Amino acid sequence: MEKSFCTLLFFLVSLCSYCQDDSLKEISLIFDSTVSLENSDLSYGKLYTSNFRIDNKNHPYFESLNYNVGDLTYNNHKYYNVNLKYDLLNDKLITKINLKEIVLNDVLISNFRINNFSFLNSKKYGFLEILHLSDQLSVFKKHYKTKQKKLDQRYTYFKFKEEENYFFEYKNTMYEFKNKNDFIKVLPEMKKAITNYFRANNKLKRKNSDLFMINLIKYLNNLK
Repeated sequence: MEKSFCTLLFFLVSLCSYCQDDSLKEISLIFDSTVSLENSDLSYGKLYTSNFRIDNKNHPYFESLNYNVGDLTYNNHKYYNVNLKYDLLNDKLITKINLKEIVLNDVLISNFRINNFSFLNSKKYGFLEILHLSDQLSVFKKHYKTKQKKLDQRYTYFKFKEEENYFFEYKNTMYEFKNKNDFIKVLPEMKKAITNYFRANNKLKRKNSDLFMINLIKYLNNLK
């Protein structure tokens, strides 16, 4: 069995050097199905437990209380069709293998995707959703949840509230965005363009902050 596994591993690694992305995905799926996730790096980690009273409308997770099928790069290996759940309260990615819920090691996670939302590990700021990537300016969104203790006549529970903020990257340095001055400090030569954009798109900022940030980054990239 060990000899057959080594032979398969050697064949797949050799073949990878000649493949495009779609073929790499197929090869990775073949490898994962052969090895099984139970014997992969994903199975090593702390068991996940939650002591909160939760339901579909009140929980600490991204998008859904349930696990969703997603992809991730873990310990430099790409895994596809994995059960994933993102804990926004603790900024932890959780997987479920058979009946075991496992907290994945942050350090080993490069990126992941859940429900067409793509995230990268920024190390300093944790997991950030990728809104727009470019060689010049890029923009990201930080999702997180806070909890507030509530008292009922019968029991105590927690109410979860989702929060968000934005980051932009310029010349491989990440900056937190709070207001237009954060952009002006980094790009002083574009002060007039930034000020004009904020003034002209104030309504969009209130209505759709994601689109406001994406359009801003594209606008500034086109001016550079």
